[in-house]
Amino acid sequence: MGRLKLFRLLISLFAGCGALAASGCTHVATIQTHTHFAERATIIENDGKDLVVQDADTGRVHRIPDSDVVDIQHPGSMEMVLGGILAVGGTAFAIAVNVDKGSTSCDNAGASSAQSVSCDQTDGIRGDVAMALTGFAVLTMIAPGTGLLLWGNHARTDSVRRAQPKPNATVAPAPAATGVALTVQF
Repeated sequence: MGRLKLFRLLISLFAGCGALAASGCTHVATIQTHTHFAERATIIENDGKDLVVQDADTGRVHRIPDSDVVDIQHPGSMEMVLGGILAVGGTAFAIAVNVDKGSTSCDNAGASSAQSVSCDQTDGIRGDVAMALTGFAVLTMIAPGTGLLLWGNHARTDSVRRAQPKPNATVAPAPAATGVALTVQF
């Protein structure tokens, strides 16, 4: 494969992954319940009884009973996969470029210190071109891939944390008619 075709392939891969990742960069989870179809919403918290969410389409904040939740698809999975592909692909490309630098054979048999030594480079990529291609791989694949991987991990971890019931959360019973104040401990 020629260098120009390889360059075009890498640019296409980078642009395609960037477009896919940009379309999915949200904190919206897909929540499957017994009574509704899959609902796209941002998870605000879980108070131990209900999942408090904000609907992605209307912005309305409402509660979904924990017992009604069947499955939650947390955000960030696509970004982590694309980031991993970019980072690993860029690393493999940089390694392949540097392995293919070629070797240098020098003939210095019988040469004194004042005489020049003739060196011929065998087939491979020249050192300066290899460094430029490695820099290209780092800037266009490894760095963005690592960023996507970290962002996806953050989005997923944050959503999972919010979906879990708060530790030591107790729900206060309905207030009695006697006027006694009830407290909720966290």
